[in-house]
Amino acid sequence: MKLAFASAVLVLASAPLSPSQAQTFAISPRFEAVGHFHEGLAPAKENGLWGFIDTAGNWVVKPQYDSVYRGGDGRFGVKQDGLWGFVSTTGELVIEPRFTEIREFSDGVARVREQNGGWHFIDRNGGRESDSTYIDATNRVDGLAVVKVSNDYSGETWMILDPRGTLQPAWDLPQKAIERFDAFSEGFATARTANGTIYMDADGHLLFNGGEIIGGRPFSEGVAAGSNGKKWGFFDREAKTVIGLGLDGARDFTQGLAPAAAGGKWGYIDKAGNTAYPPTFDAAYSFREGYATVKLDGKFGFLRTDGNGKISVYIEPQFEDVFSFREGRAPVMQGGSWGFIAADATGIDLVRGVVEITPDQ
Repeated sequence: MKLAFASAVLVLASAPLSPSQAQTFAISPRFEAVGHFHEGLAPAKENGLWGFIDTAGNWVVKPQYDSVYRGGDGRFGVKQDGLWGFVSTTGELVIEPRFTEIREFSDGVARVREQNGGWHFIDRNGGRESDSTYIDATNRVDGLAVVKVSNDYSGETWMILDPRGTLQPAWDLPQKAIERFDAFSEGFATARTANGTIYMDADGHLLFNGGEIIGGRPFSEGVAAGSNGKKWGFFDREAKTVIGLGLDGARDFTQGLAPAAAGGKWGYIDKAGNTAYPPTFDAAYSFREGYATVKLDGKFGFLRTDGNGKISVYIEPQFEDVFSFREGRAPVMQGGSWGFIAADATGIDLVRGVVEITPDQ
């Protein structure tokens, strides 16, 4: 299905980088790798093993794990001897490693898989939520998850798992064409198919009468970015055009602004489709809590917004790699090692996270 968006064009004009705040490291670059802070704790890697540090860079848990998984609901995943368990944000091992695969906690549960078994949900202490096991599943968001089950009538089928633990059918889904589902966001879950992206609401109904968008992003601030395979625009939860197809690329709206590409460069637009910052960067990511990650000439830096749509350079691109601010700290790489810089505000949570480097296009 083609999106019938009117065209929109991002103004092609250069924007000189303004003077940015001089930075000192909150935690000096000395780690092989790091992850985001969660409730005051962050993973850090030294001599090939992972441990956890506090906001001053002191070890709370000495390096001892083979791998870690991002934090959520007061838990981090940790891998030891080939199996996954969870530590609390006090550094205590609260769920012994026994899973072959895990995802982060969300809505008080995590989806996990044991050897030769399917996916199921556990609580924060490691207890099974129910005896149900699924072929596949998404994270739970606002009480809802999408799970794949097997039955005698239709084979493998995607269904909605509601807050009561009841499976609800989604009659409109092109079941055999679905490659994977992503979790609900603002009332819609997205499914990737061979033909593109489809959007399903909590009742199992599809936008666009079930037609696929060639490329699509999750809903954020009431709109989602969609593509006809050539250009990008934005639509709302009633499938109405908000910004027409005229962009070379687009990411999520946050704080009233969205990264948008034109002419091979990335800038920012507002919800009226107006240019908020001209295309200047090789890559740009979404704002949250006032900051966004940008890339220019192979280096990364940060922008800042005042909340009224005015964007300025906070830190000029100078780092080899960076990830988003969380809890006032952002991981940055300099000289091949990772450390953290501090923001001038706390509660930071940018879209460009450790596991989301580029959008699906």
